[in-house]
This record gives sequence, C-alpha cells and structure tokens, in this order.
Amino acid sequence: MHTIASILPTLGLLAPPNWSEYGAVLPGAIPCLTALLLILLNVFHKGSETSRDYQAYVSAIGLAVSIASVWLLWDDTVSRPVFHGMLYLDKFTLFFAALFSASGIIACLLSPKYLANRGLNRPEYYLLLLSSVTGMNFLAAAADLMTFFVAFEVMSIPVYCIAGYLREDTRSGEAAMKYFILGAFSSALMLYGIALLYGATGTTNLEFVGQHAIDLMMAGEGTLLVVFGSLLLLSGFAFKIAS
Repeated sequence: MHTIASILPTLGLLAPPNWSEYGAVLPGAIPCLTALLLILLNVFHKGSETSRDYQAYVSAIGLAVSIASVWLLWDDTVSRPVFHGMLYLDKFTLFFAALFSASGIIACLLSPKYLANRGLNRPEYYLLLLSSVTGMNFLAAAADLMTFFVAFEVMSIPVYCIAGYLREDTRSGEAAMKYFILGAFSSALMLYGIALLYGATGTTNLEFVGQHAIDLMMAGEGTLLVVFGSLLLLSGFAFKIAS
C-alpha cells in the first residue's frame, strides 16, 4: 500500500519550488497586487469628498516596483519557457514589461488633476489602469495562444471601461460602446483563428504552432486552415493598432 509520504513526491507536492518560474510572473503580478492593495485602502477611506490623489502615487510606486523586478531579473534571464510553456522569460519580455509599467506611471501621475477637474474623484480609474498594465505585461510574456488571448482580454476590458469613464459625457459612453462592440468582434475573430490553428497543428504553443505550420505548408497539407487562421489572428492585432 502506498503511503502519503510516498505518493506526494510522485505528485510533485514535496518538490522544491522553482523560484525562477515565480520570478517570471513578477512584472505582471506586482501591478495586480497593487490593485488589490488599492481595494483595501479604499475600504478604510473615510469621506466621499476626501482627496484620493494618494491612490495615484500608490499605483505609481507599485509600477515602479514592477520595473525594479525587471531590473533584478535582467542579468539572470535565460531565454526559456516557464509554467509548462505557457509563458516565456527573456529580455524581450522584460523590456516591454518595463515599458508598459513606465507608461502606467506617467498615466498615474498625470491623472489626479484631470480627474479632480472633471469631478471624477473615484478609485475605479486606477484599478482599471493597473489591471490593463497587468494584461499588457503578461501579453508580452505569452508563449501560448491561450495565455495570449486571456492576457489580451485582461488588457482590453479595463480600457473599454476607461473609455466610458466620463459617465456624464454622452461622447464617452458612445466611444465605450463602439470600442466594446468592435473589440468583441475582433476578439471573436481572433479566437476563431486560434481554433483553426489548433485544428491544423494540434497545439496552441506558439513555437510548436510555427514549426507545425511550416511542416504542413511544405507538405501541402492544411495550408488553407493555417493561412485563414493566421489572418483571423492578425485581425485582432490590426484592430489594436488601429490599422
């Protein structure tokens, strides 16, 4: 009879954690944890008329910590897949994580005065901003089409809400609705393209999709599925860059 002590190592529950894999998600996890911290701070915030400018600075500090994690990982980074090939850790990932976080810091520091002038002294703005940066950082690290799609939506959905953040402005509501409808349509096309690529290649891992797609096209098999799936996938990129 197997004892618990003999079964656990088989399941990997007693194996030492691979800290390099956890380090790979730090640039994306830190903005998410900062958003959770803002929720806790908002619970203890007293008075609806009290200034919430401190939330901008807390958000900026959290994003600065994310950039610091990039700096710590930079020299020790070896280009490799992590989390069973769902994410990829390399200098390309870290560079764009730092770029997205730096852009978020600029947005946080420019926002308090604008929100105060518009009478939008509410905490949701910074939560949405941090959530979008989280999606961007994981999007840069995506090594699998499923990870890519989830990160893509985590990035996009908060931006839909930010577009309609001026609730008193009808143009803001119109912009949010148009952006949401077009974004949902392009996401559906992208997801259908991912399904076609999976059907043609049998995998959602980006590296293996590329290898199998080349092999199929060289052999003259599944060319239509690969081409059509790739075009649908690229349609999502085309929408995001407003092409």
